[in-house]
Amino acid sequence: MNINLNKDKFKDIESKFAALKELTNNNTNEYEYLHKRTTDITNEISSILHEVFKDMTFDISVVKRIDETELFIMSVFPEMSTIDKIISAVISNKPDSVISELWKKNTKWYIEIDDDTLKSKEFDFNEKELTALLLHELGHVVVTNSIPSRISTIMKYEIAKSNYTVKGLLNKGIFAKILSLPILDSCISDKSRSMNNVKEEIKADNFARKMGYTNDLYSALTKISKSNKIRSNRDKDISNITNMSLNTLSQIQQRRDNIARHTLIKLAENCASPYISNIITEYVHDIFENESYSKYPNGHKLEIMQEKMDNAIDEYVKETFGVKDLKRIDPVSIDYIQVQITSIKNENDKMMLLTYAYSKLDMVNYYLDILDNQKLSRRYNVPNSKEQLLLFKKRINDCIVKILAYKYPDKYKGVLIAWPTGYKG
Repeated sequence: MNINLNKDKFKDIESKFAALKELTNNNTNEYEYLHKRTTDITNEISSILHEVFKDMTFDISVVKRIDETELFIMSVFPEMSTIDKIISAVISNKPDSVISELWKKNTKWYIEIDDDTLKSKEFDFNEKELTALLLHELGHVVVTNSIPSRISTIMKYEIAKSNYTVKGLLNKGIFAKILSLPILDSCISDKSRSMNNVKEEIKADNFARKMGYTNDLYSALTKISKSNKIRSNRDKDISNITNMSLNTLSQIQQRRDNIARHTLIKLAENCASPYISNIITEYVHDIFENESYSKYPNGHKLEIMQEKMDNAIDEYVKETFGVKDLKRIDPVSIDYIQVQITSIKNENDKMMLLTYAYSKLDMVNYYLDILDNQKLSRRYNVPNSKEQLLLFKKRINDCIVKILAYKYPDKYKGVLIAWPTGYKG
């Protein structure tokens, strides 16, 4: 990454933030003038950042937050084409290094600044603190691989637990796009800070330190840590939003599209970030309101979507389980899981074994569904008995409990990864 850390550039950004503060606190009703002047200033900051990060461009906007939404200070998002590639890599269970490399290659970034950050009496940030926060967010999102590592770990874990129908839908890009939500949410500035967190963040922030903003960043983060307007646990949020996204797919597939559509529209309306809100709105349009549906009479849009979903699931089933005569589940594959538990040496080993165990559990549950469904039983031949499958299910679930509880020796512990809530790594 080609970075020009010139202190004079950040002095220029300070002056721009001073001008933005003055504008935002201006009580004039001349909306068009304020909007144009704000845009001019944010464009000037974008130009300065481009001179600092020579290979990158930045699109900056000041966002008027909806009163009920949480304060987000400043957030930095990658462009959607990068997010699509990351979703595909996560679904394909690509290594974390591949996902980090995709993140690293992103060259266009979108920055949103909560207008309360500029005018709030609670924080009363000065221009140096605002510059320090901008540097901090850029360092946190653009320069490090902490976000791609975190989302890769948590999303893979949640996807591994999902059933075959959801996994089948994720193989189609039009449905998989729902997973942009946890990725984008992970980019929203993390405010779940205690004073100890603040001190650790200051230590880790090379940008702020090199540019002489350590004290300003400490001052700004201390103010934020005392606010009651902030969001909660970051990893829990990613886990919850991943589950919400997967459940939305499941609702649509189960013909509960009105519930799913209402949830997404409300989410878009109440989202603090216009960037995320627009992406949700586009998703709703693509799934429920695409122009290609218009030639069909009213009421047929759901049928078209259901046909696409059924085809996606059928493709996944044929590829994963076989065509008519399904693959036999060999008890040896479950023995393998049990044997490998004591061979776990790090977080990646634990995740790989969990993913394998959940894939076998998914297969068992799918075969049980077939045996309990007359229509499916006519289409597929299950090579295992129901008694065998129920025994396999119990054994696999026991293995999963043991994997989650397994503590590998300290000598194998390396860089800690933030695991989802409930993961006892």
